[in-house]
Amino acid sequence: MFNIFSTAKLIYQYMNEIEQVILSHIERTNKVVKQQSQAYLDQLGVALTIDQWMLLNLLDEHENISQKELAKLSQRDTASINRSIKILVNQGFVNKETLRNDLRKQQISLSNVGKYYLHNHSKMIEKTRKKFLEGFFPQEMELLRSFLERIQKNATVLNAQTFN
Repeated sequence: MFNIFSTAKLIYQYMNEIEQVILSHIERTNKVVKQQSQAYLDQLGVALTIDQWMLLNLLDEHENISQKELAKLSQRDTASINRSIKILVNQGFVNKETLRNDLRKQQISLSNVGKYYLHNHSKMIEKTRKKFLEGFFPQEMELLRSFLERIQKNATVLNAQTFN
């Protein structure tokens, strides 16, 4: 005999499994892309981690920002940003200056060496990253972007609800 409750339970379990598989695939894809990007940076002889490379790109887009703003833009914690900035300053890629009107705050900017380094390697890095998306039609990429943005929005809302 047909039992609507057992059918609903099976559908619920199936949907739950699909959700877990999707999120797991997103996490694995992110990990593989970061590993391959890092391997490519290493192959080019670029002495940076992929996270440091991303920070240089953010600094190129947002000149003279605080570590707090950089942490927010990169979606990383401030301690992690602090460690990365310290390394990038020591390598000469980034400038870190204390604000004259507030000695507690510091401003981060890309140095001339950082600008040269970033612009000298950007085209090759971009070309490699585009290979990750080969074979996708523009409509598929737009749909994927839309789905990922919705997941990010849901996670942000959930995070805000959890901590408020």
